[in-house]
Amino acid sequence: MTDSHKRIRKNCICISILLLAGAGLALYLVLSGYEPSGGDIWGHLYKSQEMYESLKKGNVFPLFSPYWYNGIQLFRYWGPLSYYIMAGLMFLTGGDLLLAYRLLAFVIFVVGGLPWIFWGIHENRRVIGTFFGLLWFFMPEHIRIYFTAGNLPQMVTTMLVPYVIWFLWLYVRKKNNRAAVGLFVCMTLMSFTHLMVTAIMGVSAFLYLLIDQIWNKDTRRKIFALIYMICGILAAGIWVIPSLKGGLVTSESGDGSVMSTLIYPLATSLNPFKRLSAGNDSFYFGLAAVLIAIAGILLATGGKKAGFVFLLVMLACTTPAAYKILVKLPFSQLFWMTRFAPMTYGFFFSACLEWVRLKKKYCVLLAALLCVDSISCMNLDFYSVATSDETKMEMHQLAELTDQRTAVIDKSSYGSYPSYGISGSSHTMYTYGWAWQGAETGDNIVLLNEALDRKYYRFLFDRAVELGADTVLIRKIDLEKQDITISDIEQDAAASGYSMVLETTTAYIYKRETPENFGTVTGYYGLAIGKYANEMTLLYPAFVAGSSDVIEDYSVEELSRYDTLFLTGFEYRNQSKAEAILTDVAAAGTRVVIDSTHVPANKSNKQEMFLGVFAQQIHFDERYPVLSYQNSEIRSDDFAEKDRDFSTAYITGTDIDIGTFQMGEQKLTFLGMKDDLPNVYFLGLNLMYEAVNRKDAALTDILNDVLGISNEQLPDRELVPITISYTEDGLSIDVDADFDQETGVNTSIAAQDIFTSDQEISEQMNLLVVHEKHTEISFVYPLFIPGIIITISGFICFILCISMDVRDRRKPVVKQIGQESIAG
Repeated sequence: MTDSHKRIRKNCICISILLLAGAGLALYLVLSGYEPSGGDIWGHLYKSQEMYESLKKGNVFPLFSPYWYNGIQLFRYWGPLSYYIMAGLMFLTGGDLLLAYRLLAFVIFVVGGLPWIFWGIHENRRVIGTFFGLLWFFMPEHIRIYFTAGNLPQMVTTMLVPYVIWFLWLYVRKKNNRAAVGLFVCMTLMSFTHLMVTAIMGVSAFLYLLIDQIWNKDTRRKIFALIYMICGILAAGIWVIPSLKGGLVTSESGDGSVMSTLIYPLATSLNPFKRLSAGNDSFYFGLAAVLIAIAGILLATGGKKAGFVFLLVMLACTTPAAYKILVKLPFSQLFWMTRFAPMTYGFFFSACLEWVRLKKKYCVLLAALLCVDSISCMNLDFYSVATSDETKMEMHQLAELTDQRTAVIDKSSYGSYPSYGISGSSHTMYTYGWAWQGAETGDNIVLLNEALDRKYYRFLFDRAVELGADTVLIRKIDLEKQDITISDIEQDAAASGYSMVLETTTAYIYKRETPENFGTVTGYYGLAIGKYANEMTLLYPAFVAGSSDVIEDYSVEELSRYDTLFLTGFEYRNQSKAEAILTDVAAAGTRVVIDSTHVPANKSNKQEMFLGVFAQQIHFDERYPVLSYQNSEIRSDDFAEKDRDFSTAYITGTDIDIGTFQMGEQKLTFLGMKDDLPNVYFLGLNLMYEAVNRKDAALTDILNDVLGISNEQLPDRELVPITISYTEDGLSIDVDADFDQETGVNTSIAAQDIFTSDQEISEQMNLLVVHEKHTEISFVYPLFIPGIIITISGFICFILCISMDVRDRRKPVVKQIGQESIAG
């Protein structure tokens, strides 16, 4: 047998071992009937099923799904590649979603492990390369991502990370220009999988190359490598550009609140025993990897240390001390440090493979340490986050009772299963889902959850009607936490036409009799405008929050349709114009109430003044003083604990003082009017905030008088039967009753920026309103032209850069050959 045949045989053995191990893993999951596991997994499986069903119909990229969040663009904000992979596996399994999920473990295990075997073959270190290939899937954070978090796109990125690192090493260290193509392709694929993780991969590569520059000076090569990676991201522009606009998906990385939950002291992240006692979602970095990295820094030759140093730097960044620095850095939203773990493991493995002078007996010790540290990761049952049979049964019962759409008001306590159990297996539309950041109705959902938290069930049931939900589920545990019983909310449910039809072990299910599909025609009594408008509607459901915080965005005619206008945290572009609009609205008969605590500061004099009334700062401890109102003394409850040190404002400049309070020797005003503005009221002391947050009955009585609308009042809602037909390219809506076309019918379908129609359509509370009896709506791919331009630019930049790279590297060779010819 020739040496070449021996090498091929050894290579085949290594790959066969990986394939057999992957097959064994998949076989275990299949034979044990392993349930889909992880907090997010059922939401991702629903998307996988949606992709599969769309591909079966010939729809390569489904633009819209009606089942979650009153309608959502499922694949606009979440990269589609992982769902294409799952759909492909479903085709192989004849549409069996659970079998496809179990086979996915084989795909990720084998595909993610192959680069380490290729690396071992390249460096003639097949044994350790195969070992790393087998171990990659079972690294602590990878197992947590797969079986505890259940984050499908992140699962797929863990198998792409080794390829990026492999091609980066080939290009930078081995001067292999063809590896640039691999870098470009891998970053494109990763962008189509999980954009944030792709950005983290780019940051990791930059930091690694920066560290490596200490020992291996090759600035030009490293800059080109980063450029190729950026070009790969740009090549995915056709999807990336729409994903960056609209929705609330960017809130995933919007502030430090999430970052702070992903920071762990070393006593946790390096304690192999605590991870077993702290629960399956505890972050464990890996003690063995850290010990080996320290040894590598001390003993490996200089040019091989970068991966070891990178691991220790990343470990340090997961600690509370580092968080205080990271949160202040530019683009700090990228620094979810636990998401750097796959890249950290990857560069660590690469450093071990580069450590060629490490003797075999120490390689065995290295492997033994990593095996011992990861042995618990092979206990898949420990990491399992399964769904109870009880939850599955309750979701089935709920779907059976639902005609149009259901709302599960559980604050995600059921986990992700309802998103599949209701919409996936039962094909029932759902007001919620498992991807709220991309939902156009995100604000509506937040308000429903707020209503549950603050016991505003009157608002909750009314807005459930607006969202088209004929069934509502409320968990018993939420009522128990609030120390209220089912009888306490029956009146609020009945006010919106709901009655309890089923009590399960964990929940109450309410039903309203409705047409099979319905929209609503609604008459709100009041309009709230400003930053805090949504919050006040919890207490006053007869009010609707305006679509803009800016006064000039409304016409006098539009504002005059309401009985009362409440302004809180509003804005204006031109103060005089805004004041003129409100003066005209008040003259037309609409009551205008201005929350003077939140009046914008005047640009010229910086004073908080509007319509000649000033807000003057004041401070209270514990509670408001006694308030004098309509010849009565009002004593309110104590402030909430967080508001005991309460800063607010009283008002000056009014001619008629309706509400006052005594502060020492001074008599100050909290409610008043001006003689020349008979229908405009000025309100101070942040009374609305306190009434909403504490449900203070005394303050609510004052506000009822001022607003002229009771907090018990609901808007007038008329249910209108409608017929909706969906296709891959659009939808049609037929209103099966007469209605006022100017007002229109709220269809309860979430309004989308991809909707276009020849008929008049509008939006109210993020929901689609139609103004004709028959409406045809087409779906249009969002931001197609900018996206395709960026994609083409990415390819062009890559071609130009690689051409320049190859040309520049040939120049010294040509020059040298020329000199030799002359000398000859």
